[in-house]
Amino acid sequence: MKRILLQIVCMMAAVLASARTVTTFDFTKPDADNKLFGVELQSIGSASYGYIGFATVLEQQNIKISFAEIDASQNPYGPMFKLLKGEDVYHMELNPKFGVGGITFASANDELISEIKFEYFTNESLKETTFKDWTLSTGVLDETNHDVWTGESQSVTFSMLDNTAGAARLKRIIITTTAEGENSPEYNSVNSISEAVALGEDSYVKFSGALSCVSQSSDCKYTLVSDGTNVIYLYSPTAGVAALKIGEAVKPGISGKMGNIDGVPCLTIEHKTFGSQMQVQNQRVYLSELTDDFVGKVVKVYGGIINVDGDEPTLTQGETTIAIHGVTLNGFSTTTQNYVEVIGVIGKDGSNYIIQPVSVVASIFTADENITTDRPRVTVVGGNICIEGNWRTTSVYDSEGRLVAKDRAVVDCSQGVFIVTADNRTIAKVLIR
Repeated sequence: MKRILLQIVCMMAAVLASARTVTTFDFTKPDADNKLFGVELQSIGSASYGYIGFATVLEQQNIKISFAEIDASQNPYGPMFKLLKGEDVYHMELNPKFGVGGITFASANDELISEIKFEYFTNESLKETTFKDWTLSTGVLDETNHDVWTGESQSVTFSMLDNTAGAARLKRIIITTTAEGENSPEYNSVNSISEAVALGEDSYVKFSGALSCVSQSSDCKYTLVSDGTNVIYLYSPTAGVAALKIGEAVKPGISGKMGNIDGVPCLTIEHKTFGSQMQVQNQRVYLSELTDDFVGKVVKVYGGIINVDGDEPTLTQGETTIAIHGVTLNGFSTTTQNYVEVIGVIGKDGSNYIIQPVSVVASIFTADENITTDRPRVTVVGGNICIEGNWRTTSVYDSEGRLVAKDRAVVDCSQGVFIVTADNRTIAKVLIR
């Protein structure tokens, strides 16, 4: 009997072992050709360096490591292998001051990264060596030593958007991946939000259709996305996800468990990183030019208000109309002379186009042909009021007439209605949702 039990235990251990893969990246010792992961090392004074380059991908077993550059970096040396004076081992330095804006760990197969251990290089002369001040795309980093990441994702990114963070200096990175087991839930493939909602709460779904960001909470845990017709929250219960900009596309294949928040459908994200890193610009479109190719995309449209019926105001431009869903334009004139600019996601209701608004601005334009005039004008980008065109002085007031900002081209505003003036003339009333 003991022998049988021992055989069973051994079989179970073998199964568990086969479901986990440990991959180690060791940056301490070069090979016989004086290279580290194919990067040539050279001596400069009393130290040795090897510039990795932003295009380089380090690969070991089933794991790939890639790097990102900070925009407009002043010293884009990039990531490097380094041997300091008096030391006997190399380390990899990721220094934002040298243009390093991110490092991504990705599984080359369907396995999930479940743990990353960092062995940091330390030296009395170095102020900072860890990922303490970096931002995570998903998962959790140990708050004490910042040396263990845990979560479940096929891709994990550590980011720094400017050069204020300390450099991360690493001797070794040990990555554990776990295969999705037989007890993993069965995911239903869906093309639209309505299909996901129809499956009911507590169902597991995987989106194959296009989604784009409409808004995101400040802690990045709640991201409202649209498929052009309906909206759904993507909820990350751990550390949130990488910040997404309005209109940014979501990677296909996002999956999770269905639920709802205050009646709005919600998908709890379990292990996917879903930012595409592709910013979709707010494309200016004439209503007469709308086609199905714009469905699901964030655009900027102009029109005169011809009807306000509950929450469904309608815009017109020429002989074309479009409904604005989910917003009441209180305080806006309901005549076609009151031209407004709407930024939002294009969708369809039957054969009619609709727009789910991110912002609504009372425009200074009263005719299509005046839209290109370089007069002071207002746009809204990611919750910021942007005053463009030629102006000498500007002011932004809240709905109660209190001054919010003066003589600034970009003003960060919370939700509400704001009045914008340029050269002592009101040019826009802005609704930010």
